[in-house]
Amino acid sequence: MLARVPLFAHLGAAEIADIMRLLRSQTIEHGEVLVRRGEAASSMYFITSGEVEIDLPSQRVRLSDGSFFGEIALLRRTSAPAP
Repeated sequence: MLARVPLFAHLGAAEIADIMRLLRSQTIEHGEVLVRRGEAASSMYFITSGEVEIDLPSQRVRLSDGSFFGEIALLRRTSAPAP
């Protein structure tokens, strides 16, 4: 699943394995809010089972098994600030 993310697509098996060791599993109950708009975000999420609904300003998006989100938060956390 990790290797299908464009951000990690160029990595080799050993590098993917290193990242996998940093991941942790989290179970979210139906109806539970994972992240609220405007909150500081620092995680990327992979959906292994179930669905997540993302409420964007102009639409609602449903993601399911095999999807991911939060990669922008990950990039912002590790990128240097713009001048």
